Amino acid sequence: MSKQLKKMFVLLMICTMLMAGCQSATDKAAEASAPTEASEQASANDVLHYEGSLSFTGIAEPFEVSYDDIYAMPAVEASVHNVSSSGEEADDDVKGVLLETILAEHGMTQKDFSAIRLIAGDGYAIDVTADILNSKDIILAYEFDGAPLEEKQMPLRAAIDDVRSMYYVSNLVEIAAISDNAEVTESVPAKLVLLETAYASGIEKESFTYYESEDESVLMSDLVDAYVTEGKGIPAFKANDGFEKSEDYDVVYSGYLKITGEDAPLFTGKDLPKGMNVKSVMTLGIGDTTFVSVGSALAYGQMNSTVGDVEGIKITDVLAAAGIKGDVFKFSDNTGYEVEITKEELASGILRLSDDGTAAAKFDESMPKKYNVKNLLTIEAIAAATDSAADAAEATGTAEASDATATLPEWTVTFDGLSDGSFDLTSEKAARKLTLVSLHTENTKNDEKKPNDWEGYRVLEILDFLHVEDFNALVITAGDGYEVELPKDQIDDETIFAVIKNGEPVKTENLVQFVQNTEFSTTWVKGVVKITVK
Repeated sequence: MSKQLKKMFVLLMICTMLMAGCQSATDKAAEASAPTEASEQASANDVLHYEGSLSFTGIAEPFEVSYDDIYAMPAVEASVHNVSSSGEEADDDVKGVLLETILAEHGMTQKDFSAIRLIAGDGYAIDVTADILNSKDIILAYEFDGAPLEEKQMPLRAAIDDVRSMYYVSNLVEIAAISDNAEVTESVPAKLVLLETAYASGIEKESFTYYESEDESVLMSDLVDAYVTEGKGIPAFKANDGFEKSEDYDVVYSGYLKITGEDAPLFTGKDLPKGMNVKSVMTLGIGDTTFVSVGSALAYGQMNSTVGDVEGIKITDVLAAAGIKGDVFKFSDNTGYEVEITKEELASGILRLSDDGTAAAKFDESMPKKYNVKNLLTIEAIAAATDSAADAAEATGTAEASDATATLPEWTVTFDGLSDGSFDLTSEKAARKLTLVSLHTENTKNDEKKPNDWEGYRVLEILDFLHVEDFNALVITAGDGYEVELPKDQIDDETIFAVIKNGEPVKTENLVQFVQNTEFSTTWVKGVVKITVK
């Protein structure tokens, strides 16, 4: 072969090799520019890797899902909005996996639970309640605003649209479910405890360091042990900025309530992550009891009212917010003093703060002064009185009331000389709070004995109801001005306000007759309108 032919053959081989290389490069480029849907998902998550698994507990069969498996699940993208505890708002574009996607693979849905607890690796936890579970998507996100989570936020961060930022739990390691069938002891709310008075009523205080401030605190276990009678359930907080949060009972029981300084009352704990604090607590419901801060409620402003020139919060609004219902309520101070007030009478009352910082009840001038309880500690719904005087008599076994009680006309007797002013005893209050008793008398008039069967209310029981601990005499005044004064030793268990005579309502001007089991009726008074306690 000539030299010329050899050169041409070498050039031909080089060109062939170059063309083959170009075709291979072109094919690879084409494949790279048109990946399949599966390769897109894999490519997006190839960089995500985290050792370990997300635990699901609180269910019949707990399970775990590795983080890498979660990253490989079908992803969702959404824009979410949240508000911080200081009121700052933020919007983020997130990418992750729906909690519902994971639950569905195990035959469940988030609506199966009354609450779930999102738990972080550092112990931070928050309960997501049924209202959120039933209405919002919960995204277990691994990207925020197009970027992977920061290292301290990995492996997942919860994201829920239009909730407080404290629900955005980072470093998510566990989701604990609380089902409707969870074995917790629930009780119907029945009692308010006024925190400001509780602080001053023997609860031991401890120093608590809050950032650079030394404040006072009380142990939540002391409050719970002292005032919660029945049930545990799921403690529920409401702050005066409208924030609401439920919490694990054991977390609350082992925590502290900071009672002075910034953000007080503040729920916290010495080993509790700061994000689990609840600032400016207004109410805390545990079992049958709701703790209320009057000062925090006043700052809330939505229940405020005035009686005269005194500002406070409406008693009816506080009871409604706590879910406490009843027809009669017992108000108790921290010395043991008690007074019963009807649901209707509560409408004219407020809770206020006294000069000494304790809580107090204040009613308008139409109500008895005894209702203005200082150092008010508790308000408790008590069992309503029996529906009729006949039921009351049957329950106590003291008498068998006649059917006339069902049709008794209304009456009022005013009691004067009480330590806290006057009090109007009405037929309605007497039927509800007192026991109707029977009394047989045989008084002599014109040398003739006249037997009568009476039904009414013992005067001594009425005085006890009015908290009259001692007295020297009673002055009984009739509507026509007639008066009888009797010393204390002449008032016995057979001294009654009679409202029924021989099965019929007493037919006098004021429908009430002062009657005693005496031979002569010289001490009896018809048409009683007033009793003066001396």
